[in-house]
Amino acid sequence: MMISKTLFSFQNIFVFILIFYTFLFSNISKIILGNLIGLNLVYSFLPLFFIIIFYLVNFKKNSKLILFLALFLQAMLSINQIGSQIVFSNLMIFIISFLIPSLLVGIKLKDPQETILRVITIYNWIIFANVIYGILDLITQKKLQLFLAQLLNSTHYANSIGNDLGNGVYRLFSPLGHPLTNTLLILFFIVLNISYIRYFNEKTNFKLSNIYLITIIGALLCNSKTGLIIILVILISVFITNKKRLKFFIIMILSGIIVFSTDFFKDNIVKRFVNAAESGDISNGRLTAIKSLMESPYSQPDFFIGGGFGSSNYLIQSISHLNNIEVPLIMFLYDYGILNTFIIYLIIFILPVSIFIIKKHFYLSFLYTMVFIFANTYNGLATGIGIYQMMCFLLMLLLNLSDSVKKMGDQVSNEGVR
Repeated sequence: MMISKTLFSFQNIFVFILIFYTFLFSNISKIILGNLIGLNLVYSFLPLFFIIIFYLVNFKKNSKLILFLALFLQAMLSINQIGSQIVFSNLMIFIISFLIPSLLVGIKLKDPQETILRVITIYNWIIFANVIYGILDLITQKKLQLFLAQLLNSTHYANSIGNDLGNGVYRLFSPLGHPLTNTLLILFFIVLNISYIRYFNEKTNFKLSNIYLITIIGALLCNSKTGLIIILVILISVFITNKKRLKFFIIMILSGIIVFSTDFFKDNIVKRFVNAAESGDISNGRLTAIKSLMESPYSQPDFFIGGGFGSSNYLIQSISHLNNIEVPLIMFLYDYGILNTFIIYLIIFILPVSIFIIKKHFYLSFLYTMVFIFANTYNGLATGIGIYQMMCFLLMLLLNLSDSVKKMGDQVSNEGVR
């Protein structure tokens, strides 16, 4: 597809900045840079001005429903602050981490196909570089992770790297994030590429075979149990819906034989499943957290008022040996209340999936649901470290893709009638 001369348009500059801030300027990068210059950059408000400005510049085109829901959330949280005496800093964390990023879901892009292709082109190289980083780290016996741990000294990331080193299990920690965040980024990678190729019937900058290969290698390096299962489900869905099923089936079988026969698979992937099963909680503490909450007399979330950002962690620490709940839905319920949690999930799941289904983009609905399920299996979505903004960014692209494809279909239908 020809790239137009609007490379430096306001929209493209906005998108480029957003890619950098959402994916490259990760929580780990913020901590490292913050340590070097002596500032806390984790909750940085300045880049979010671009989202507000871009939304206002295209106000007539953008979804007013998303804006209404965001403003309603703000009003409820302001009341929440008064009612439960939430500190102002926690309210600001909510605004920075959840409220403003929600506006992305309502943004309508100009020339969406061209813009989405540009994003995918840049994003593909980011993921490729991240997977190469993981391969080099594995070959050098985690030398890159050890260096990263030194830069992240006295943080929970450094502790996690140390735990994996002690367990003898490899998981991909990189400047882009924790292994589970890296798994989420791999899911974005395959979903964006498959969606673009399927619905626009055009190639991206990577061949399909390379997309599958990078996805499989990346997923194995990240070593997330749930992530591996979800990526396997997506690959099976590709096989079922692929016209060249035999070729894809042969490639998958050969890839599976090669992967399953490696020492890496036995010593890392299988070992993690076995360790989780032997621990008595294959969910790595999530089921234990839920059980502790159910048995506690102080564990009922309020309908309107939550305890504020991080209160779910304090609660689980007071009634169990766990540090956090690791289930975003439950964390949101205790942090912000039932009504606010419903609105959050209305923005990032119920409304988008409903739009996909109404437009009969059922496979797109399936792909996003797979990403959404994984994002809700660990605490990143509710901790304000940028995962929520990543999900909103993905939704901005997929909703614009869906809208563009629908308009193209309507145009073809109208031309046919003539």
